[in-house]
Amino acid sequence: SMLGFAHHGPQGGLILHSDIVAGTSRDYQNRAIKLVAGKCGLAARVDSFHESPLGQVGTQLREKILQALAKAQEPPPAKQKKPLEKPDDKSRPRRGGKRLRSQKEKYGKSDFQKDANRLMFGTACEEDITQEA
Repeated sequence: SMLGFAHHGPQGGLILHSDIVAGTSRDYQNRAIKLVAGKCGLAARVDSFHESPLGQVGTQLREKILQALAKAQEPPPAKQKKPLEKPDDKSRPRRGGKRLRSQKEKYGKSDFQKDANRLMFGTACEEDITQEA
């Protein structure tokens, strides 16, 4: 590739040719490269201190890599559909304030309408449109 341009695809050098990465599907090769690189660092430290002459740690690390790749490749669990919560029947308190008062004043009854709805009790009704005499 040319300098300054991104390279697409797995980059791994020698790790790319290992049997673990080569046996992995194309979608998971970058993940396999990262796992192998990390475990190689741990294996190199173990090897430098001569802690595992028979290679038990290396086989354990290999099994961990294979388990991690198998777990990554299995499909995600199906999502459970949760039922909706029971709605609250109680009314919530409304907020008051300047905006609410102005809305009430704008859409409420005017003084003229209030006076028109007011009845005078005890006085004879002079005109009643609903009843004909």
